Amino acid sequence: MEVRHTHIKPISYSYAIYAPSMWLYTKLAFRKEKDLVQRSRNKEILATLLSASLLFGECLMLVARKV
Repeated sequence: MEVRHTHIKPISYSYAIYAPSMWLYTKLAFRKEKDLVQRSRNKEILATLLSASLLFGECLMLVARKV
């Protein structure tokens, strides 16, 4: 699954100041996971949470492909 955005408003960049604290909090929360499979999924989740689309995008598009 992918997360994309349609466009970014310039005011959205003001949220970038919160990105380091979000990264640290999420990293600390995910470090407790013992299962190796779930750890790899958590890396994908972290990458998605801190993507430009999710942080700055006004309208989000979720692209899913049936396997």
